Amino acid sequence: MRIIMWIVALVMAIPTYGVSLVVSYLMMYWFDKFVARRILINAIVTSYRMGGDDQILDKISMLSYPMVFTIYGGKVVTDLGSVVSGFIPHPVTGEVIVATITKMADGRTLVKGTSV
Repeated sequence: MRIIMWIVALVMAIPTYGVSLVVSYLMMYWFDKFVARRILINAIVTSYRMGGDDQILDKISMLSYPMVFTIYGGKVVTDLGSVVSGFIPHPVTGEVIVATITKMADGRTLVKGTSV
């Protein structure tokens, strides 16, 4: 979906003097922030609640990985691009969760949340 959005933005950039590129960037940033707030944090908390079970998600942008730590006041310890891990407080109870988000080879995202 991202590739299609960029192609449309590039085609539309010619008559709009690049405004469509800025708009598409803002739309993708908003979408990544939405994914971090709603999908990634839920996967982390679910994994934590289930004792560290792996959660598998499809079609998640790697740009939203560090965003979830920023939004919820966590701290990124390791950021290797395809693997981001760190500490994040539980959104309800405030307990500290060790979260690891990994991009797998098949385009899926592996999310794991464990206790300290």
